[in-house]
Amino acid sequence: MADFFTAGWRLDPSRPKDSQGQERRQAVEHALARLSHADDLWVLGNAFKATVSVEDIGNILSCTTARCHLLRGEIDPVTPAHLDLWKTVDLASEVVVDGQLVVMSHYPMMSWWGAAGAPLEEQVSGGKSRKISMHVFGEGRGGFRGWWRAVSVDWSAQGGAFLSIDQVRRQSEDNLFATPWLEAYYPDRRRYRYCELCSGAIDCGRKDGGYHWDGDRLVTFRGALVLTRISPFPDRGMSGLATATGDICTECLGVALQYFDLQEGVHYRLAPAVTLQVIDRSEVHRVSLEGRA
Repeated sequence: MADFFTAGWRLDPSRPKDSQGQERRQAVEHALARLSHADDLWVLGNAFKATVSVEDIGNILSCTTARCHLLRGEIDPVTPAHLDLWKTVDLASEVVVDGQLVVMSHYPMMSWWGAAGAPLEEQVSGGKSRKISMHVFGEGRGGFRGWWRAVSVDWSAQGGAFLSIDQVRRQSEDNLFATPWLEAYYPDRRRYRYCELCSGAIDCGRKDGGYHWDGDRLVTFRGALVLTRISPFPDRGMSGLATATGDICTECLGVALQYFDLQEGVHYRLAPAVTLQVIDRSEVHRVSLEGRA
């Protein structure tokens, strides 16, 4: 028995001349046919256009023997006859899968039950041990794939595939940043930070995402090596660079390396393939072989 998550098929069999729609229908039917009678498929909204007939939806869902559950989106047909085709229908729900609490809805939540707990912390609820907690949602416009611990399972955003709980967990880690609401609980997951030297804003989701010291190694947000300190930095010039404990922006790093008393080969050694021009473009993450995410 396994649980799978998907959304956003937007199927409309009444339009046979829509070649892309027909291809998507065939791909969905093929994915449905691969599920077994012991599986549960959670469809998080916008599976079918509002005008699709009961017969057409029934024909598509008949491709699988799995239990199909609907978390309604904005376009799903909601007549009693349409809703009877699903095992369950709701606006939001939760399920425990492999000990992992999963909170589900069509639209993304900024926070949810258990969101502020440790991801692998065990709690007992109703006599069951549950790991706190993941959120999956169906909305995925523009290919948006969510945040850390909040994953879009939209069909197109996920490359035309149903996601298992293990795939949801891996996607969560790839997302890196917490929702804006949860940044206070997880400051290391903030997307927008501030340079310690100039107080300028840093978007950690773009290019190098800023820099910080890891011992004598200056690294990008994702850990790619920029340079290694090989002797104490001089007190003159931008001395705060050497003692910064927070984030450093591209502009401040470039100014310090090019216009103050730091000398390559004396005070620091650049990582292989990293140059001052690469740093100016905030593209260390593209050329560095060490620490690449």
